[in-house]
Amino acid sequence: MTPVEKHVTNRFLTQYGAPDTIDPAGFVAEYERALSGTDPKLLEAAAGLVIDRHTFRNWPTVGECVAAVNEIAFKRSADAMRRAQPEPQETRPTYSAVS
Repeated sequence: MTPVEKHVTNRFLTQYGAPDTIDPAGFVAEYERALSGTDPKLLEAAAGLVIDRHTFRNWPTVGECVAAVNEIAFKRSADAMRRAQPEPQETRPTYSAVS
């Protein structure tokens, strides 16, 4: 079982039932084509986001899934960059005596 099957298409089968198409294998292959190579943890989070946002009884589009992957990847990258930055140090002004 591929990561896309495990984290995306099997979850969609559970949530939405079989896809309404004349070519179910080809339909699912499009998800595999678009999402293969994506980190499994990212796929799992993206599928959850798509399921949370999708408001129809049909399967979410491949584009919705790709957008969710990109959104979560961007947020994770921004969070990692934020954590990598040093904490700002509080500096106090120094005063010198004026003669």
